[in-house]
Amino acid sequence: MLVKEEKTFDAMINSRIIAYIESEVEENNKLLKKISITKDLLEKRKKINMTIEQYLKTARVIKMSRKELDELFGPDIDTNVIIRSGRILKLARDDESLNEFEFNMVGNKSFELSCEELNKSIETKIAQCDSLRTQINDRKVKWESAANKLTDIINIMQTEIDV
Repeated sequence: MLVKEEKTFDAMINSRIIAYIESEVEENNKLLKKISITKDLLEKRKKINMTIEQYLKTARVIKMSRKELDELFGPDIDTNVIIRSGRILKLARDDESLNEFEFNMVGNKSFELSCEELNKSIETKIAQCDSLRTQINDRKVKWESAANKLTDIINIMQTEIDV
């Protein structure tokens, strides 16, 4: 009877440990995937920022329609404030979204500083993603080590019981 109880107890412990390890592995995989997606998005945003910086260094003038401005800045930012800093190129009387504006960026240090700050912020976030990935991998190694030690203990206990 004792052997049967022992096997039942063994099976119960094994199933709980395996279930816990599987849930940890699944959670780690989800986190790693989210971190990879976030890092990819940040790197793309960095490329866009660098492209804008390069463009402004050579052209110094941006031409955009009202529709493009609204799409670029979204509903959270009042594009009228931005439009006031530009010059009207074309007024479309029947459709305001077709109005065109020109923005001269010569000597606009605040914009250049904003690009630099954004670049630094993106770099910091990318470094955080790398750090999180390392932490997750370190935790995975620790779990594997703990699982191996637990397996060794169970094997020793099994050997002692069998003797």
